[in-house]
Amino acid sequence: MTPQLERQIRVSRMLSMGFVFTICPMVWMMTSWISVFIGVRAMVIISESTEPMSGRVMAWWCIVVGSLQNLVSLLVMFGHYLNFIEWGVNGLS
Repeated sequence: MTPQLERQIRVSRMLSMGFVFTICPMVWMMTSWISVFIGVRAMVIISESTEPMSGRVMAWWCIVVGSLQNLVSLLVMFGHYLNFIEWGVNGLS
């Protein structure tokens, strides 16, 4: 097996795991951070390659969807925090 083919297989496996993490809400915020990291890592590998490699679209998918999931989960956590603060203020009076 050529080094280019081995690199392509490694990137394809990374990106398939990143894709699964974007559609699987196991530990939502954790998996979305991992998918963003995988997408960025795959883009670096693809950009550094001297020969054409596939996977750029899937890497962007991991980066964009993972980032959006992070944003949504942070907004949800902030909303829960505000509700908790409101509950604490109203509960004391």
